[in-house]
Amino acid sequence: MIILFCLVFLFPAGFLQAQQSSPLPMYIFYTDDCSNCQAILQSYVPTLQSMYPFLEIKTFDLANPAYYEALTKLEKKSNRRGNELPVIFIGDQMLSGEREVMERLDPLILEYQLKGDLVPPLPPVEISDIHDSPTRLTSSAPLELAYFYQKGCSYCDRANYLLKYLFKKYPHLIIKDFD
Repeated sequence: MIILFCLVFLFPAGFLQAQQSSPLPMYIFYTDDCSNCQAILQSYVPTLQSMYPFLEIKTFDLANPAYYEALTKLEKKSNRRGNELPVIFIGDQMLSGEREVMERLDPLILEYQLKGDLVPPLPPVEISDIHDSPTRLTSSAPLELAYFYQKGCSYCDRANYLLKYLFKKYPHLIIKDFD
């Protein structure tokens, strides 16, 4: 990390930009009601875009259940689950939560910038219709689920979007919230 920091100050910006000839894709999975997500999207991302014009940033609001399913597929491919939002994929890395994003994203971009075209490819986002899933409930009887949560808990926020996804996928699901 110190080496990357030194490289930024030892080499002119033009030299570093010349190393990255192709766009560097990045996916951001967020929610509108996540304060950490909004801080990253409104303050940090614009700064990154001005510093690294080769970044190709795509955002996915988890209010859309198809994007939640796409996120879980990417997490399976990376063999890691992001417990906190936002979740960011860049190269072969996944970052989860404001702290990890703020600590690791900029050094990762610099590392990938130096690698140029040798950056590991980012898998495509697979978006499917959640109603076409083969795992449909066979009974029309309601299924009840109890959900215990605490307001302000980042893990609970992530679980909340899982429950919204499940509710869209299984219309007979009844979710009871307990704070």
